[in-house]
This record gives sequence, C-alpha cells and structure tokens, in this order.
Amino acid sequence: LIQALIGTSLWINARIGKVDLQLPFLVGIGLTFWNLGVIAAVVGILAGGSTGIPGLEMPGYASFVLLISYLLMAIPVLATFHRRGDKAVYVSQCFILASVVWFAWIFSAALYFISAGEGSTNGLTNAGIGLWYQHNLKWVVGAGSGFAILSYLTPKILQTSLNSRSVAFFGLWTLILTGSWGGASMGSPFPAWYSSIGVIADVWILAPVGALVWMVAATGAGSKQEFKTETTLRWIALAVCSLALAGIAGFLSSLKVVETLTGLTFAEYAGESLFEKGFLVTTFVGAIGFILAQLSGSQLPSICCRVGRDHRLFLAGLVMTVVGFLGAGLLQGLVLSIGKAPFSTAVQYARPLLFVATFGMGLVVLHAV
Repeated sequence: LIQALIGTSLWINARIGKVDLQLPFLVGIGLTFWNLGVIAAVVGILAGGSTGIPGLEMPGYASFVLLISYLLMAIPVLATFHRRGDKAVYVSQCFILASVVWFAWIFSAALYFISAGEGSTNGLTNAGIGLWYQHNLKWVVGAGSGFAILSYLTPKILQTSLNSRSVAFFGLWTLILTGSWGGASMGSPFPAWYSSIGVIADVWILAPVGALVWMVAATGAGSKQEFKTETTLRWIALAVCSLALAGIAGFLSSLKVVETLTGLTFAEYAGESLFEKGFLVTTFVGAIGFILAQLSGSQLPSICCRVGRDHRLFLAGLVMTVVGFLGAGLLQGLVLSIGKAPFSTAVQYARPLLFVATFGMGLVVLHAV
C-alpha cells in the first residue's frame, strides 16, 4: 500500500502540477531502505521479536527504519506539489496530501506511544493503539489514496470534469473525521465511552463513502460504453462498488445485533476482503496500468494488467472469497449462539465455506501470476 501510494502520488502530482519530479534521489534512497526495513521486520518477527500488537507487529528497530524511509519518500511528494507550475489545487491533490501526511502522523504517533509506554502499559492500552492505527490506515490513508486515484483517472479517461468539488471536499473532511475515531466495537474490552465513539464513527463512515462513491458515479454517468471497453475504467467500477459494500459491511458490523452474531468469527474477513482486494487492489492495479500505458505510449501495459486473463477471473475470486468468509462467519455465529457448541465445533461446521473462500483467494492470486 505505502509504495503504491508514494508512486501514484508522485505521478499524479507531477502530471497535474505540470512539473518534473522534485528530489528524485530521495525516492530511491527511501525505497531501498523501506524494503530493507520490511526484510528486517519479517526476520525479527520470525525470530520472536514481534510486539504482538495487530498491525504493528514489527520490532522497534525495523519500525524506526520504516518511518525514516517513508519520510524520505514523502518529502519529494510535498516538494513536487510545492513547486507545481499550475498553482490551482485539484481534488486529487488534496486527497494525496491528506493520505501522505496522515500516515506519517499515525505511524510516528503509534510508535511513540508504544515505545514510551514499554514496560508500563498493559495489553489493553496497546490493543487500543493498534485498533486506532489500523482504522486510520484503512479509512483515512487507504480510502483517501484510493479516491485520489479515482478522482484523477475517472475524469482524465472520460475527458470530462469532476462532477462536484464540494461533494468531494465534504467526503474528504468527513472521511478524516470519522475514519480517525472508529475501530472499537461494543464487544471489545474497552470502556463504554471508547467503544461508543468507535461505533458512532463506524456508522457515520457511510457519509464520506456515500459522497465519494456518488462523486465518481456522477462523473461517469452517461459513459456506460466506455466502462465496458476501457480496461482501467472496469477496474474503477469494481473498486467503487467494492468500497460501497465495504462501507455497508462496516456499518452493519457496528450494530449490536449483528456484532453479537458475527463477533469473533470469519465474517469480519468478508468486509476486509471487499476493502483490501475489491477496492485497494483494483484501484492501484488500474492506476499502474494507466501509468504504464502513458509511459509507453500504447495500450499494451493496460492489457498486461489483466495478465492475459479476463478481469472476470479476479471478480469470481473476490466474490467467492467474500461469500465464503461471510457464510462461514454466519454459520459460526449461529452454531455458537443457538447450539451453545464449543468454538472448535463451530469452526468444523464452517470448514466447507472456508474452502470456498480459500479457492477464491487462489483465483485472485492466479490472476496476478
């Protein structure tokens, strides 16, 4: 996600701002040390150095390398925006700046509180930090970077203007507001006020998601034929639909009646698959294909993004993954709540649907091979 975010941000900023990439050597240095930091993190986790905090499992030394590397890559993004020839500020640039700056803040803040409280904080505090970080990473950074790409590519390919700047900025500010407060559910072992804020934020996440989905849909209205024939637009359509469903899934999972049935089951992976595979992966695949096509001056790279296979293979894999996890989670919840069976028995009942989800993930991987 982070490398794709930086790469597409540099491209969009340079193209919209009509300026060359600023400080390109910092990108190379940052990218090199980022990859080294990822290797160090993987080795450290395998060696038993994991922090045990979801989303922040990497050891402290690897996290420090990743933070410095990211800052080195982020500086050229900000410098390119500052030195832009076209001084107008576009919607996609606002989403880019928000995503780039927001990740630097949440990553550094999470690392600070974990390191400052090492040995003095309990597991519940660290779990809260992890939930806060993951929710911000998902909605503000992930969704924000995705819509930076969509708000640039959709009007660019259709050769039209973005439908509504006011709706776009409403989506941006509400995304920052709601995306930074969620994460905790009513079933989590946190104080009631903390869980309540998390539930309210998860409910209101529908506001920015709805606004941004409407913005892209309204921009592409009347271009049905283009969405059928243009490869990148097909990925965009799939990404928008997946994000809408992921937002609805997040809203439903925040309701107590639903959380009681699906809490601590595989159902939560259905929503995560919609967001990660259905929205983020398709958005960045479409963007990378478009960028490669622009660099080569042909449509060959855009076709290569499908890796010689129809995009319906990816769609089939995504649907099987989501349906498999959702069905397995619902079955688990029913067995646990009605039959009062042990957790292991509920997992046994869900195994056939887990095989479906696994096969679906295999199709997604196969499409990328």
